[in-house]
Amino acid sequence: VMESIRPLTHCIVQHLHLVLPPLLIILDDVSLKLCIRETALDTVLHMTQQVDVSAYAPRMMQSWHHNISTPEMRDKLLVLLIEIIHQLGKYFDIFKRGVDQKLRDYNLTDKHVHYEKYRNLAQRAQMSRDTLNQSVFDGSRANLEAAQAAIQGQYFGNKDLHERLLNGSMDSNQSGQRDRFDDGYGIDKDKKELPRLTPTSARPTSELITVQISKQRLNKELLVSQWKNENLTSKDEWLQWLMKIRIGFLKSGSSPSLRAASSLGDQHPHLARDLFPAAFMSVWTELDSETQKDLTSCLLRAISTGIPELIQTILNLAEFMDHSEKGPLPITHNVLGMWAEQTKAFAKACRYKEMSVLKCSEVAPMTFRRKIKLEPNDCQSLITYANKLNVQEEAAGVVRYAERNEMNFQMRGRWYEKLNEWEKALDAYELEEKQQKVSAPNLQQLNNEDDLSPAKAVANEEARMHEMRCLEALARWDELNSKSAIWAEQRTKRSDTIRDEINKKQLDHKMAVIAARGAWAVDNWERMAEYVSVISENTQDGAMLRAIVAVHNDENTKAMGLIEKVREMIDSELTAMANESYERAYIPMVSVQQMAELEEAIEYKVCENQRAYHDLND
Repeated sequence: VMESIRPLTHCIVQHLHLVLPPLLIILDDVSLKLCIRETALDTVLHMTQQVDVSAYAPRMMQSWHHNISTPEMRDKLLVLLIEIIHQLGKYFDIFKRGVDQKLRDYNLTDKHVHYEKYRNLAQRAQMSRDTLNQSVFDGSRANLEAAQAAIQGQYFGNKDLHERLLNGSMDSNQSGQRDRFDDGYGIDKDKKELPRLTPTSARPTSELITVQISKQRLNKELLVSQWKNENLTSKDEWLQWLMKIRIGFLKSGSSPSLRAASSLGDQHPHLARDLFPAAFMSVWTELDSETQKDLTSCLLRAISTGIPELIQTILNLAEFMDHSEKGPLPITHNVLGMWAEQTKAFAKACRYKEMSVLKCSEVAPMTFRRKIKLEPNDCQSLITYANKLNVQEEAAGVVRYAERNEMNFQMRGRWYEKLNEWEKALDAYELEEKQQKVSAPNLQQLNNEDDLSPAKAVANEEARMHEMRCLEALARWDELNSKSAIWAEQRTKRSDTIRDEINKKQLDHKMAVIAARGAWAVDNWERMAEYVSVISENTQDGAMLRAIVAVHNDENTKAMGLIEKVREMIDSELTAMANESYERAYIPMVSVQQMAELEEAIEYKVCENQRAYHDLND
């Protein structure tokens, strides 16, 4: 098969990427017989002599290094090396040092018949490269003309390779029969005598060309005027401010590469967003402490707006600064963790909570190890974050820590709830309710909210809400609907003080969502509509459940408007979660799919009504 490829070499130029790599794999496979490997080498050598394979030179040089240790193939490998130099010209210089080392290792420097030819070609390739570099950096007109002549191929035999390199193409299918590489790369040997160099000689460091890049002076007044944000109010103004400082930091940074990208940042906002942390760092390192404090206060003012785009940008910036030598960003972990939780960036929130706990921990005097001490609120937060991130092992570890340290076991039901152990959580809530009834002097006190203090009433409603959540997760709809009915009846009998305290924690909103889902599960649409009326329409759950009721009531126009409203609310949440992982974005993606299914249901009902109308007309 390999021998039959040789006559077809000129016909398969466009398919070299399919033919040449397998031949090199056969050549490198030491488990094959030597005669097969030699046949592969002969085929590769024949193709190299017939067509331009310079695009595959790096892969061929790997095979050359791998097989030069085989004595039977050394002659042909040196011939292959000479052919590669013919095609690469001055670009062979990057392989020269490694080739010289291999030739020296296997004693092929003096006595081999092909070595002298290799040495002359390698010297001329290095000379042509040095001539071009010196011509470009000297700057005189004559030298520049010489450099242009070198680029056009006067110092090379392979003009086709130069054309493809200048045009940015290394595709072998553009090459035809190459110009043969005669002695001197087109230079008359009588006119120019080349210096005799040893094959292992390397240029000293003093001969290397270095370009000094001066730092740009930082215009602090301009930057300060750009990041000032005391008078901004609307969301559009804040987003414009964010884009302005991204571009401004790119243009004013000390890094030349970032400054060069500033014009692209104007046209491509995503590029400016991705480069902003590096641009911020290049500016931050040039500021004095007072200016840094002013910039930090502006960032704090921006993050406190609650706009998801601003919060995510500052959180990413803080993470970038934490991994740099000039960090961290002087914003407390508690602040960053609070806003990370609000934007549902739970991975960042968990990390900042852990760092806050570590910062408050004590160091043992003898072992110099930190003694971690978690409070019940810390355990609650860590369990919540671990549950959101689907890291059940961490949540279980925090629960075990709490049990070992005999923490407040009134939180046990919520901890089990975070671990998705709904049966244990429900049992814990029922046990807690029984203990409260036993300890209460008046057993009817728990059922009459008018006789309770506001704090006690809130605690009872919160316990009921958690029980309803467990029943929903366990799909025990009858029990859930009975508790929902009790909640709906007692809700109308509350005093104003208790109602205000419960509304502060949005307990009615949460229980109405659970109750509406329970009524939906058993097709009790009247109850569902009653519960949905308690939920705010400006929340994701409220708009989605209203859309479901509207579809059931054939209010298709209203339903479509509510579906679009839900999509707008999901957008920022989905963006934050998708940046962390697909698994984190799964739940909002399910909501998006539910909206699509509602639209399909509306379309089906509309088409069905139209068919019924046409049938009546017919």
